[in-house]
Amino acid sequence: MPISVKLFDYHLPPELIAQASVEPRDQSRLLVLEKQSGKREHKLFFEIIDELKAGDVLVMNMTKVFKARLRGHVGEKEVEVFLLREIKREKVGRVKGRNGKYC
Repeated sequence: MPISVKLFDYHLPPELIAQASVEPRDQSRLLVLEKQSGKREHKLFFEIIDELKAGDVLVMNMTKVFKARLRGHVGEKEVEVFLLREIKREKVGRVKGRNGKYC
């Protein structure tokens, strides 16, 4: 069953959105969630080694972020779209609107 993109639409105060990477990178924040109890603990990323056990798998996301939010108007209506990926040959992108529909 597909996951609705509406699950990822929530209010996040602008002051909580990182504008630049932390240097050194291992000083970035890490939220640790204990699955059984629901207990949350705030740590720094270099401490992740304390959370990993034999047999665990760590998946690294090596993708690069690019400015992907476009806001504008169609007539009187405000619109917001997110660029998902560049199609190099045509120099256009596939976009997803707030309603989750692809354009």
